[in-house]
Amino acid sequence: MDENSEVYQIRYNKNDRVPLEVSPDKIQDLYAAYQAFTALAESPEYNAEFLIAPGQVLVNDNWRLLHGRTGIRNPQLRRVLLGAYIKPETFRSRRRLLLGKKTGMSDIWLMGCSDRALEILAERMSD
Repeated sequence: MDENSEVYQIRYNKNDRVPLEVSPDKIQDLYAAYQAFTALAESPEYNAEFLIAPGQVLVNDNWRLLHGRTGIRNPQLRRVLLGAYIKPETFRSRRRLLLGKKTGMSDIWLMGCSDRALEILAERMSD
């Protein structure tokens, strides 16, 4: 929670928890809340599954999205996962440069172009 009692980050991993620091009179409330949150997190209504092909990249914000992996259903397949952490500003900057390159636009023009305009121009150039 932040200084305004708003949720700004959730750390949830039912397989990797530290001891909970809560007064004995609040432990039942805490476990009830934990079970309710677990039910929401595992509900199909709040889940999406993506099959990622070799060479594809999935980028997510660890502070904004709970994520995990399902088991491999085909014994013929192998999974290799590579993880990396990058600051949002670095990601956005690199994305803008790559979109700019896709448009053929000179880097000097990137500063005055919105992200959405770059996306549209890049999409038009790839058609």
